[in-house]
Amino acid sequence: MEDDTPPANLEFVGQIPVTPGGMALRTVIGLITGDALDDPADVFAPEFLTRFPREQIDSVLREMRAKYAGGATLLRVEPGFTMTRAVGVVRGTETGEVFQVHVRAERESGRIASLYFQPAWEDQLDAKAWGQLDEEMGKLAGVAAIAAYEVRPEGGLGFIHTREGDRALALGPAHTLFVLGTLGEQMQRAIDHHPGTSPWEEAIPVQDRLKSLPPGDLRDVPETTPVSLAELAHRMSALGDNTAANHLTDFLGKLMVERYFMGLNTADPARTLPWLGTLEYFKLKLAEDATLADRYARSDTEARWNMLLEGGEVFKAIPNQGRFISWDGPLALGTVGHFASAIDVARLLEDLARKSDRPGMTPLARALDGPGLSIDRRHWASVGFKGGAEPGILSLNWILTRDDGRRFVLAFLWNDAEDLLPEGLGYRVAGAAVRLLATHGRAAQEP
Repeated sequence: MEDDTPPANLEFVGQIPVTPGGMALRTVIGLITGDALDDPADVFAPEFLTRFPREQIDSVLREMRAKYAGGATLLRVEPGFTMTRAVGVVRGTETGEVFQVHVRAERESGRIASLYFQPAWEDQLDAKAWGQLDEEMGKLAGVAAIAAYEVRPEGGLGFIHTREGDRALALGPAHTLFVLGTLGEQMQRAIDHHPGTSPWEEAIPVQDRLKSLPPGDLRDVPETTPVSLAELAHRMSALGDNTAANHLTDFLGKLMVERYFMGLNTADPARTLPWLGTLEYFKLKLAEDATLADRYARSDTEARWNMLLEGGEVFKAIPNQGRFISWDGPLALGTVGHFASAIDVARLLEDLARKSDRPGMTPLARALDGPGLSIDRRHWASVGFKGGAEPGILSLNWILTRDDGRRFVLAFLWNDAEDLLPEGLGYRVAGAAVRLLATHGRAAQEP
């Protein structure tokens, strides 16, 4: 694939890099603050317009313009931008609402090929102790859970703090951490059996039947294009690519993913089975038949399998693209999906952390090098992150190695089956937990 690294002598307009991705970001900021969209074909790539017709684009722009009616300030362009990708953090002048604007542009034309908005949070909660954090979590609607542990060098986890840590909650997009863990297990086994080999470089072909809904660009890659396992892992975890997740789940086999999942899940593993691929997940939640998800949830595991197999109701269902773009409330949140506790996720993060340290497992660490909350990096030698959100679900998860060599895992899960989450409050709480870990157990507190 073409190198997307920006040149060393890159120019900037203010904070925005002069790249196709940067200029697309500039265009989007203009659109959400009132610039007219005359001909969508001048701004958006054909692949984008195929998925999202004019009326859906106008609907999203109306929603975002309401948040930025009084103008907007670009707080920053996140580091890690490429020639075609950029993420800007934008605050509404009057509303104070903060969003990340994720854009990908075509390299040659500069037209927007991918666009989505994600709530962000710039305010900080100055918690001095875990008890204070618990008080703030108690104010959140629904159920919020947290689990913080130290990864002991000699093995095992050292308890630091939990709240609602053993409650099985919906993971949303963060369920792909279990797919990544299964892949890591298989790669480690291959390296152990064949030292000196690089199983991560094995390439598998893109298949149309495995293409899913956004986010992710792999759905636009032609069928039969070979993509390495390392690249798929990075796309799935660091970039949230649902199609990459489907390809890896298919490569590993659902039963293998389930075995790994059940080995770490002590809260309520049966509710998740059979393991759903991302397209199956969307089919159930966004099907034209609104009864499908409920009937699936009420079925036993064998009946669910039959619904998923070729010819079954879920297999034949088609997710409604209109419902996807206007998804504005929780859907089957406690009954359909992937469920685990914060403690289960912390144990998973420990497994990923230890495996990523072993020879030949660098791609596993790279897969966790995704965009996360803005945290003070002065205290952290390395940060691994995987988050995920959908209406009613927020999951934020870290592997954190401190500047003194101590390593921590942190899992934050928040569900509300009744209403949209004010996600910024979740980012605020989780960010405070990261800051507590920055000073946990130090011999002397740093200024």
